[in-house]
Amino acid sequence: MRLRKKYYKYYEDIYKAVFKAGIKSYARVVAGTKIYKLPFKKVFDKRLIPPPAKTVEFGCGEGEYSIMFARQGYSVLGIDASPSAIRQARKSARKAGLKNVKFRIGDITNLPFLKDESFNLALDYHCYHCLSKREDRPAYLKEAYRILKPGGIFHMEEMGYPEKPKKMLNYFKKYGMKCRIEREGAVTRYYSARLFKKKYEGKEVKIPMLAMAHRFFSKKKELEKRLSERGFKILRSFYGKEEKLGRRDINVYARKCR
Repeated sequence: MRLRKKYYKYYEDIYKAVFKAGIKSYARVVAGTKIYKLPFKKVFDKRLIPPPAKTVEFGCGEGEYSIMFARQGYSVLGIDASPSAIRQARKSARKAGLKNVKFRIGDITNLPFLKDESFNLALDYHCYHCLSKREDRPAYLKEAYRILKPGGIFHMEEMGYPEKPKKMLNYFKKYGMKCRIEREGAVTRYYSARLFKKKYEGKEVKIPMLAMAHRFFSKKKELEKRLSERGFKILRSFYGKEEKLGRRDINVYARKCR
């Protein structure tokens, strides 16, 4: 199957499938994300950039993190390529009664509607790994650098490529995903109409594997290198706990330098 649109825009199909099944959150259920239950101090060190800093979240999805930061007093703009996700994010913000968080549909590799040096803080929580095409990653980092003010903070938490990848590679093989090892990490792709089934609270959702399988798993040193080449100074970076597939998330705090 050939992709007829930007591969990461197939996430719209995922959100539609999830909401059609009567499930309210892709992030909490399908992605298995548990971080929303953590206290804020476990997610971000606000001493680096305290509220009400002007904040942008790339790949915000249904807005879970954007809303979390807005509750702490940050002024937040969440951006995502999926119209369905953005609609859900806006509903959640209204329900929470938050006036300091907005959401907008956008392509994170090209954000002409955002002015240069207009944000103090940029957030990326499992967005970079959705860019499986090599040319999209530097384009995205260029935009992140452009819209941050000098001294601004870029906080990323991404899927990491494990030092012992056997368990993860076996998982890819099980689902027929194509995996290519590159210098920067591992890229997975899957050109098929096959559906991935998942149940939650008795409801079954069928998710298009075409979108789910496009992933980029970074090596920590390579991610640091790419950020440094773009003009960021790495303040600190570390691995999270090992997950069931053998991978570990990479957590990076970087500052925009002149």
